[in-house]
Amino acid sequence: GVAPPSVYKLMFLGDSHTDQGSSGTTTGDRPTNKDVGLNMRGFWVAASYLHCDSDYLFRPDMGTSGEGTQNIINRLTSVTAKAGDVDLIGLMIGTNDALESGGDINQTKANYTTIVDTLVAAGFKVLIFPVFHRNDFGDPSVANQFYDDLNVYCVTLAAARDGVEIVPVNTAMNTLITADGTYGGLMDDGLHLNNNGGSLHGAFCAPYLDSFFSSTIESKINVVPDDFTGTGGELA
Repeated sequence: GVAPPSVYKLMFLGDSHTDQGSSGTTTGDRPTNKDVGLNMRGFWVAASYLHCDSDYLFRPDMGTSGEGTQNIINRLTSVTAKAGDVDLIGLMIGTNDALESGGDINQTKANYTTIVDTLVAAGFKVLIFPVFHRNDFGDPSVANQFYDDLNVYCVTLAAARDGVEIVPVNTAMNTLITADGTYGGLMDDGLHLNNNGGSLHGAFCAPYLDSFFSSTIESKINVVPDDFTGTGGELA
């Protein structure tokens, strides 16, 4: 097979949970404090910089707050244009589909298939991050059942595609989330992870990044997240 790149160039795609900036191009030593606090949009930083044994270079993300699967389809051309600069896409989408498509689970599944197949055809490898439970959309049991149904489908979808893997972080997160969605202070608004939730989510993600798409760099030098500021993922 083809040898993996020395450092995977990683880009996130989805809604507000993937809308967090990029790492820039300056190289430097990996941060060593694995307990650093991160804001909601910084949990990808926690996953790739603070917890992984491998090395990843963040490319400017293409996540947009409030989007659903149809929004992603509408701009897939601009995503596939990144094929020369991105190896691996972290896909986390579906939260807003519970409302955006009127809770149409079949349409959301069809959209998800279109997204994944288009990304694979463009040459990307894909990590699917299933949606964890929330308490922000009216009756949370309705939205959470929607997410559970979508996640089961995504597991089947990934199993049928080469270069596509599931990161079942939703399972670990759901065990921490109570009915009010704020167990352990994971979410302040019932929808978005706060610093604590983001750091835990990142820790859960890291083993899968290492397992599925490990980079081969030996010096353990990574890109310092010097471009992360404010709500874009600043290290606290």
